[in-house]
Amino acid sequence: MEDTSLLLGHIKDLSLRRDYKDILTFTSFLTLSEISIIKPFIESSKDIDNYYFYGGNSYSERKILFFIPSYITKDDFINNPNIYLEEIIGVIKIYPKNIKYFENSLTHRDYLGALMNLGLKRECFGDIFLKDKVNAYVFIKKEIENEVLNNLVKIKHSDVKVNLLSLKDDEIKNLKPNFKELEVNVSSLRLDNVISSVFTKLSREDSKILINNEFVFVNGITIKSPSFQLKDGDRVSIKSKGKFIFNNVIKTTRKDRYLISISLYN
Repeated sequence: MEDTSLLLGHIKDLSLRRDYKDILTFTSFLTLSEISIIKPFIESSKDIDNYYFYGGNSYSERKILFFIPSYITKDDFINNPNIYLEEIIGVIKIYPKNIKYFENSLTHRDYLGALMNLGLKRECFGDIFLKDKVNAYVFIKKEIENEVLNNLVKIKHSDVKVNLLSLKDDEIKNLKPNFKELEVNVSSLRLDNVISSVFTKLSREDSKILINNEFVFVNGITIKSPSFQLKDGDRVSIKSKGKFIFNNVIKTTRKDRYLISISLYN
């Protein structure tokens, strides 16, 4: 509760500072759970307006919250990343110095560990996208850009190079997680039911046990009720099992079942 109060107090302070000085203010990269706490707070506030969550591209989970000053329209801010957003968010590409000696089994955790070993805080980094088991793309705070470019030379035992890219590059705009797109037939939108339908090796009872043991998160928040109803865009993560995005209900069948769209992370 105290951490939540501090977080929301920080958000309110940034909004007030924007209003008072009429300048662009912003957070560090926020986690899914932090965003889930902040969004209802600012949506219900009569005093907070003209804000925008962005993490680098449309698939980013970790995002920065921007409070936009009066002299910039929201549309202009969003549609001109090279003018505004690129002053705050950078993006790096990490790739092998010599592909012959590169470990192609490197994971998200390996890249994050190497970045953290530079002595930088986790909130300075956004999402890490792995592509083709060789290239990694990381959204970062612009202020640490030179530190990463000059000092990140190795991921585990592999020597690497780092290039700076632009948010407006097609390579970055089209960057997305490795999804398996599914259409799943379910009897209800209950969390336990959807989990057991997506992960077919899990029974409904298995799903309930995972939820009751607090191993299941929706939008970064621990869910303790198997009957929790999923809604469009919810991101579901199960410890040691995997994660998926509940996109939407495609249709309701004649037998009052639901055909749903799921993006399952590979």
